[in-house]
Amino acid sequence: MVVPHKGENLVWFAGAYSGSVSFSHDSKVSVHQVKEKDVSKIAGDYVRRHAMGMGLGAAEDARKALWSAMFAILHGNPGKLLLVSGKSPGWSWIKATHGGKTTVLNVAVTKTQSVDVSFRFLRHKDTGGKMVPDTIWSPDDAARWVGELNWIYGPQANISFDLWDAEWVPLNQAPNQPISRQVFLKDIAGQKPAGPDVTVFLVGQWGGGASGHSSGTFFDDEDVAVVDDRPSHPEITDPIDKFQVTLAHELAHYLRKERGFAGHHDRPNVLLSSGIQSLRLDKQLVMDMNPP
Repeated sequence: MVVPHKGENLVWFAGAYSGSVSFSHDSKVSVHQVKEKDVSKIAGDYVRRHAMGMGLGAAEDARKALWSAMFAILHGNPGKLLLVSGKSPGWSWIKATHGGKTTVLNVAVTKTQSVDVSFRFLRHKDTGGKMVPDTIWSPDDAARWVGELNWIYGPQANISFDLWDAEWVPLNQAPNQPISRQVFLKDIAGQKPAGPDVTVFLVGQWGGGASGHSSGTFFDDEDVAVVDDRPSHPEITDPIDKFQVTLAHELAHYLRKERGFAGHHDRPNVLLSSGIQSLRLDKQLVMDMNPP
């Protein structure tokens, strides 16, 4: 598991019946067994740390869902729910001993990695001189997306995104849709701002991606990404938001590129998979992006 340096995360040890298990750990972490009286405060603190950027309504939904999950674990499942705090960066461990058998959980205590991200939204001038959007999205959507990214990446990898800015970018005439790679690189990508770590473009329909990944593309030489308005991922089932997956996927390329990695992996049901993917980050992906 990943625990933020000077922050907390939760872990459930399944099957750890009350009174039958003991825990030990090294000095890089502290461990607190969660009791029912702690649930409301922990859920509130957790959401304030990771989810407030999603908006008050979504953050409250997240708080209620976390509260319900914690309450259900404490009352309906044999196990121990622990709040783990990171005291010193590096690899740590928690040992659970039960009936003479010991299970070891490796814990990565990581410093927060901050990423400044900007968003650019394409529009063009029509024959009457009016600016017409090419995308269904607008700069008003960017703050919510950053909040959703922090809910995905914060608890799993201790990576925090900050919104640099969100603006329209113009073309003098209507582009052909879907936008080709050639048009994007020639007429659009150069309109990225100076300053942020990475810029995401919303151009309407995206047609410049490689086979199997046509819903979005990351250009590592320019530190820019493109995301289709309505990503097509038939292999991803509801209720997973396909736009969220695509945006998080392209930014995962940026995060791995910063540490010398490229491409996809073949581990199923994990973000950045070449097969079926989800919003889950596994240990290898986290180590590729934000190792302790």
